Amino acid sequence: MLADQEVEVIEKVIGKGRRVQNLIYIHRQCAYDMFSDLDDAIREHIDLFDLLEDFLDNSPSRESPYLELLEFFRLSDKSPLTLTFRQIETILGDNLPAEAYFFDAFWYENMPGMSSPMWREEGYPFHALIPDETDYYISDAWTSQGYEIKALHRLDQRVVFRRVVMGVSGMRIPKALTARKLPDAIVYKLEKLLKQFVKDNGL
Repeated sequence: MLADQEVEVIEKVIGKGRRVQNLIYIHRQCAYDMFSDLDDAIREHIDLFDLLEDFLDNSPSRESPYLELLEFFRLSDKSPLTLTFRQIETILGDNLPAEAYFFDAFWYENMPGMSSPMWREEGYPFHALIPDETDYYISDAWTSQGYEIKALHRLDQRVVFRRVVMGVSGMRIPKALTARKLPDAIVYKLEKLLKQFVKDNGL
């Protein structure tokens, strides 16, 4: 409460007495606000999150740390495809979490939050360690692009992938379109062309 606001002391529960435990401060202008209980419908549970659904942002607070790997698989057409852990770290531009080197479940998890029973089967010490990157799972980088793990050689620090979705390819955008800003007229024309292409092909 601000210093210049008039306040009043009232009972939290009317009729329970003016004991310290039953007294609260309230803005004087709110002291006589009334709540009218008109019918039983008013007593129904109100789901605040449901009411605020359009105003809440449920997206993760930061981007996936595996975006570069997803882009690698989007543009890849090789099968089988072998990558060492070091090559994956080079693609990511960062080290893999420690779990990658000690738990097969890291590579096979398909739900955020380490929900697969495989983690417990492998003896992950949940009681002692907080896992890294629990909002994301690395396997989405290849499964979303039509790949799966053919063989994991964790002790040798390499993974073999294979394509399971055929007849699709990742589109490569010419560098001339992304290397620098383009004149507004060209951007307008290109965006119009792409929108029509997307519409014509039901994308």
